[in-house]
Amino acid sequence: MYSVGDYGAMADNEIRRVAFHRALASVVEPESVIVELGTGAGLMALFACRLGARRVYAIEPSDAIEVARASAKDNGLADRIVFIQGYSRDVSLPERADILLEDMRGALPWMGRHIPDLVDARRRLLKPGGRIISCRDTAYCAVVEAAERYSKISDPWLRKPESLDLSAGLRFVLNSTYSLRARADQLLTEPRPWAELDYRTIESANARGRIGLQAAREGRGHGLLLWFDGELVPGV
Repeated sequence: MYSVGDYGAMADNEIRRVAFHRALASVVEPESVIVELGTGAGLMALFACRLGARRVYAIEPSDAIEVARASAKDNGLADRIVFIQGYSRDVSLPERADILLEDMRGALPWMGRHIPDLVDARRRLLKPGGRIISCRDTAYCAVVEAAERYSKISDPWLRKPESLDLSAGLRFVLNSTYSLRARADQLLTEPRPWAELDYRTIESANARGRIGLQAAREGRGHGLLLWFDGELVPGV
């Protein structure tokens, strides 16, 4: 689900914004029909229309869709965008799309209902052989040295407030996931790809992989860092 703030994030992130514009420009044709999952405040739907799409079905469950509607009107594109407030799995369309457009993944592709909703939309809303943006993600893993972050997570369970022993919770918090913007010099191992998600064929939100990680320098590993590279269309 998007918020109005995501509009600003996309508009202000030049690398991301330019990449999606390039991807759309490479596949949109004058008669293209596009269905967008999680349109948020509508920036990519506006891009698609400016590039010549005949129709965009822009689906969004949050009230950010009101910003999208206003932006479409302000840019003279309201007649080509059909805004639908709701979840894509509850939506039926009068025609199938040539392009399925989405950017619903968060810090990792498995967050939320990204994959189940994408698979459902691909089956029901996209023409056979239609294009998908994003088409592929590759997940990576490395051992990370992050003493300060580790301490913030673990210390509250070791302090014994009012002489209470809370250390039983430590094994739970240390086996959970947390966000970390790591620098390259914090990695103790070389990054290794461990899973590839091809959204043109994927059927399950589960992934399995096997990798070997060897320390490249001395240090103390505090966790496994996971991230992904996204391929919007081949070459972008």
